[in-house]
Amino acid sequence: MNLKVFLMATLIIANGLKAQLKNCSLPELGFVPIPDLQKETFRNFSGGLYSEGTNIMPTAYLLNGIQLSKSIQPMDTKGQIQNSGKIVFIGVGASNPRTEFSAFQRIMDTSSRKKENVILVNTCIGGQGVQKMNGLNDNYWKSAQHQFDSLQLSFLQVQVAWVETENTQSADTSFPSAPQKFLQDLKILLQTMKVHFPNLQLVYLSARAYSGWIDVSSGSAIGKGLLAPRDYYNGWAIKWLVDSAVQSKASFNYLGSDKKIPMPLYGNYSYTNGSQLRNNGFSLNCETDFAADGLHLTSSGEQKIALLMFDFFAEDTLADYWLWKSNRTLETSKVFNLSGVVYPNPVKDRIFFSADFDFKYVTELRISNTLGECILLINPLSNSSVDISQLCPGTYVLNCLDYQQNILKTERIIKL
Repeated sequence: MNLKVFLMATLIIANGLKAQLKNCSLPELGFVPIPDLQKETFRNFSGGLYSEGTNIMPTAYLLNGIQLSKSIQPMDTKGQIQNSGKIVFIGVGASNPRTEFSAFQRIMDTSSRKKENVILVNTCIGGQGVQKMNGLNDNYWKSAQHQFDSLQLSFLQVQVAWVETENTQSADTSFPSAPQKFLQDLKILLQTMKVHFPNLQLVYLSARAYSGWIDVSSGSAIGKGLLAPRDYYNGWAIKWLVDSAVQSKASFNYLGSDKKIPMPLYGNYSYTNGSQLRNNGFSLNCETDFAADGLHLTSSGEQKIALLMFDFFAEDTLADYWLWKSNRTLETSKVFNLSGVVYPNPVKDRIFFSADFDFKYVTELRISNTLGECILLINPLSNSSVDISQLCPGTYVLNCLDYQQNILKTERIIKL
């Protein structure tokens, strides 16, 4: 082996060793995921994705979200509503979000439930933290424009976004000041996105995955803003950002002609306390789901996050209006005159039928989930109301069927 080949081989080996920054023996940080924390507290701050320790979106906020979701319609490249137009759904972030959104795209491409006119565009760029996105003229948006041009799409067609990001240059690990500062970064990002995408209505913000297996003693070159505990604080910043919009704080207005930002929503929550199983059954494995640097994901990890995203949107009430086909709520051509309605809706425990609900032709009431799977069967002749307190929060479909199993009427039920 000549000297040049030897030096090149040595350099490759050295770089490979330096890249081995993952240390699966590092102790877990012990931070309880925010959705699992609920009414318990972390440093005197209550958990839950929303205020007062709950993971359920406040009713008024949900209804505002439904109003905005109903306004999402296919648009042409000039931003005009057109049946043959597109609803563009973008992914925004850096390297991990890029691979996560790509894996999510692959799942969506095989889903028969997705509307054909919903187009997913992955604008994520490796190494581009939020500090490189907040300027209107940042290269991130120039790159996105080139991508849209190549797809023959327009920024005016963007109406929904998924965002996972971090300020990779910030070394602040104090609490609560670090997530509070990052909240301001996120608000500026939403303001910037509103300018670039004037028809953007909804932004789903995803909390980052665990990064506590990065061995900083190995000389990691990974940005300090990506290290633990900022991974955990990332979710708190999103929680407080959404809470600010829920409470209609100044500069967080998302409705009307005076809107400052698109509506912020909590998306999939990807953080885990190390390898510990979350309450929803989600977990990540250091050995199989993370690459050698302890930050980036393997194909296994990407698939897990992508499935978490898919499950989130499959259960998201707002996505029913813009992402999924309406075949779950289609009525048959033969529809009887059933003038009654169910109430209350949204509902927490029990739904009732109004006095003029005509059960003459109805032989079965069927409540199905977002996948069209039957959850409850009810005999309408012996039930003037239905107890749904045991159902998980989310959107369900109540179908009224005749003796031939024809759907006579459909009502969408929102379970709180």
